[in-house]
Amino acid sequence: MEATSRDKLVARINRKDWWHVPPAAPKAYQQRGKFLASTFREAEFWGRPLDTPVHVRVVNPIIGV
Repeated sequence: MEATSRDKLVARINRKDWWHVPPAAPKAYQQRGKFLASTFREAEFWGRPLDTPVHVRVVNPIIGV
């Protein structure tokens, strides 16, 4: 069975490392959730990223909404 472009996208997202910058405000996660950057350099724009990357597991993405 041939993988669809959606399957390829999910596989790419799941195998990448994602970087997170902890927020300064303690309630920020409740207000906006957790934002991730695909590179350490992109995350540095928002502040000091964590030293280790975060791994995500996407199962059913919403695409094109």
